[in-house]
Amino acid sequence: MTWKLPALRSLLGSTLLLSSLVSQAGLVVDITGDAGSGQTVWTFSGSTTAIGSGFFDDNDGLSNNDTWQDLINFTNDNDVEVTAVTGDATLTIAGNTRSIDLAYIDNDGSDTDRDDFGVGVDGSGNFNFNDGDSVSWSGSLLVDLDINNISLAGTPVSISASDYGNAAYAALALTINIGQVAIPEPASIPLVLWGLVGIAYARRRETR
Repeated sequence: MTWKLPALRSLLGSTLLLSSLVSQAGLVVDITGDAGSGQTVWTFSGSTTAIGSGFFDDNDGLSNNDTWQDLINFTNDNDVEVTAVTGDATLTIAGNTRSIDLAYIDNDGSDTDRDDFGVGVDGSGNFNFNDGDSVSWSGSLLVDLDINNISLAGTPVSISASDYGNAAYAALALTINIGQVAIPEPASIPLVLWGLVGIAYARRRETR
């Protein structure tokens, strides 16, 4: 079968759009749970490329050096580090992998401030990343922290950020979905679908 130019254009356009969607996904954590249960499930997915250098801490004591800073006002809990976690979540930096064993949220002090978010890892020594390193995570954790403590009375919220570490000396693209949040359909997805329809139409005409 010989591909005609319009069909090839549709295929290439759809492929580029799909690649763009994947590359822009970044790190994603979906946090869900029943209010009052005292527990939430944190599901990790996605990857990003680090801009600048930084580290994830290997024990308690997370701070503005090793968390995402100044997000939105999403919690009233001050400096909460939860080590009571179970699951298989892992963090991978430049091909090296360590388990995530700490969940962190921090209210910066008032009802109108911007709060912080982070995770800690197991092992000995900080888990460092440098400019250009691939950073990804996967798996899930059961965290002893109620959804009400994370999302201000359980209100669903989606947060996007990139500034990581003290004075934002690094950037790691992050999306946090708290509660039963439906992720909005990217505007480019309909274009991808139209591209696929175009390919199918072109192939149908060729077979006539």
